[in-house]
Amino acid sequence: MSAILRWFVFCRNIVRSLWFQSIFCLAYFLWGLAALPLLVAPKKELWRFTVLGSVYLRNLLRVAGLRIEIRGLNNIPKSGCIIAMKHQSSLETILLLDYFQDPAFVLKRELMWIPFFGWFANKVARVIPVKRNQRAPKAALKMLNRVRQAINMGRQVVIFPEGTRRPVGSKPLYKRGIGYLYKRIGSPVIPVALNTGLFWPRQTLKRYPGKAVIEFLPAIPPGLQTGNFQEILVKSIEDVSNKLAVEALTSTNPPPVPSTWSGSQ
Repeated sequence: MSAILRWFVFCRNIVRSLWFQSIFCLAYFLWGLAALPLLVAPKKELWRFTVLGSVYLRNLLRVAGLRIEIRGLNNIPKSGCIIAMKHQSSLETILLLDYFQDPAFVLKRELMWIPFFGWFANKVARVIPVKRNQRAPKAALKMLNRVRQAINMGRQVVIFPEGTRRPVGSKPLYKRGIGYLYKRIGSPVIPVALNTGLFWPRQTLKRYPGKAVIEFLPAIPPGLQTGNFQEILVKSIEDVSNKLAVEALTSTNPPPVPSTWSGSQ
């Protein structure tokens, strides 16, 4: 690629990113204002409105030249379960709502303070908040009881086992909380791999064109030893996430290679 063409592509991506971010922020603000009256309406009405927002965002991503492909939807059971999702980007927290029936998200408590997002998430998904770095037995038992209650109601509990967004290719840091829940609840766990961090990186306004993939993997059945479960979970998510990263980075229109990436891992 010539220097002139590289410069053109760079400028185009910057303009696309800024244009998308401007529309996204405006749409988020207007959506939040429009949804405020629904905070006192039945939950199903706010849920429908939230799902419409999620679908709209998937279409809005085309402004940045980004498409989303969801794979393995047949692996999501209709009954209660735990969805253990790789976390690289903000995308996976707001794009998948219409693929779940009645989800409950385990999220950092700090996210509940975000205007609109925190208010609506608490009502729509009855979010299970966790305080970062808190390991007190009382707090763990409270989270366990809330997760168990949600699953017994037939809901899908979405948890990010690493606790925060991780750069593509970085060393995985899975917390023990997912093993704790698996052992005590006895629910199947659905691993989710993705490569969204290549296209919507954290801590930057840059958005890159291409096809981001989120893939639901076959369930890990209950009954395994905690150590075996944790090993299977990490390996399945990381192996497929790395394959999806390679798929994106070797495509005809690849995103930039992140500094944390070291080949096929």
